[in-house]
Amino acid sequence: MTVTAVRTDAGTRTLEIEAEFEAGAERVWRLWSEPERLARWWGPPEHGFTVTSHDLRPGGEVAYFSTSPAGATCHGSWRVVAVEPPRRLSFVLRGPTIPDVDVEVAIEARGEGARMTTTMSFASGAAMEELLAIGFDRGITTAVGQADAALPADPP
Repeated sequence: MTVTAVRTDAGTRTLEIEAEFEAGAERVWRLWSEPERLARWWGPPEHGFTVTSHDLRPGGEVAYFSTSPAGATCHGSWRVVAVEPPRRLSFVLRGPTIPDVDVEVAIEARGEGARMTTTMSFASGAAMEELLAIGFDRGITTAVGQADAALPADPP
C-alpha cells in the first residue's frame, strides 16, 4: 500500500488522504470493520492503541485510547453516521482536546486492488488551522501508511 496523495484545501476546509492497496475492497474494508485490525493501524506507530468498543452501525460508537511511550493516554471516539460495506464509512471523530472532524472513507475496487480515500472536513477554518498546526495531517497520513501491515492475509 502506498499513500499516493495528501491534499488540503482551506477553501473547502478539507484534508484528503488517498492510498492504493494491492488487496481488494473487501479486505481493505476489514481494516475498519474488525477492531483488532483497526487497533493495529489507526494510531501513531510509536503509541499503543486499544479499541474499547466497536459498534460500526449508524448511530453506533467506536471508542479507543492510545498510550504514548511515556505512558500518557489519550481517549477518542467516532460517532458512526453511515456504513455501506465494503465501500463507504462516515463518522464524526471526537477527542477531548480537538474540535470534531467529519470523516468520509470511500473504498473503490481498482482491478485486483483498491483505492481508499479518506476525507476529513472541519467545521471552520480556525478548527482546520488548529489541527494542522499540531500535526494532525502528518499523524493521520502516518496511520494510513501503516494500514497495509494490518490487512488480513486471506480473502474474506
